[in-house]
Amino acid sequence: MRFVLLFILSMSSALCYVDLGVNYSYSKRKVDGVEVNGSMNGQAVSESATISANWAWYIWSYTALEFNYSKTKGQIVDTRQIEITDGSDTFTIKKSVTKTQTEVKGVGIRQSFAKKTAKIVPSLAIGYAVLTTSAQRELLVQIGSSQISSPDEIPEESTASSYATFSLRFQFTKLMGITLGAKAVMPDMEFEEAKNNMTYSAGLSWIF
Repeated sequence: MRFVLLFILSMSSALCYVDLGVNYSYSKRKVDGVEVNGSMNGQAVSESATISANWAWYIWSYTALEFNYSKTKGQIVDTRQIEITDGSDTFTIKKSVTKTQTEVKGVGIRQSFAKKTAKIVPSLAIGYAVLTTSAQRELLVQIGSSQISSPDEIPEESTASSYATFSLRFQFTKLMGITLGAKAVMPDMEFEEAKNNMTYSAGLSWIF
């Protein structure tokens, strides 16, 4: 058995190479409020930025052990005013600011479907991940002539998850290329949650 393991390790050493990728994505959306007395009632602006890194060690020509990390920061600023009446009391939510942060740390297996020297290399990776989320929210409320700030914080929470990533690497030189990817994270291993946790990215990758 020892000789078999040594043989496999020696074969892996002869074939192995590393694929390192760094990706960045940014999105911004704006939704206008309804028109009130000839003017727009505020707007909602959401922004999110994601940076991620993937390190894949190809122990065989087409199969790699993959480690990945991603961090997403998001913010929603909503100035669409909402008036609420509770009995004889009336107050107005003037503004809400929500900040979120998500981290994903994963380890898995990546399978490529072309040689590393090919101009286009598609690959699929699946594995285990830890999803960590946290959030902060602050409301600006007007009651009569007074304005009150009401902060709220959602504690950090970590969840055992699974992930799947499909990527395309376009090789420009022997060592460098551009990688496009789509990654789905499934909290608590619930596959139906994949569509709610999708990340699309583009970035550089290196082979060495």
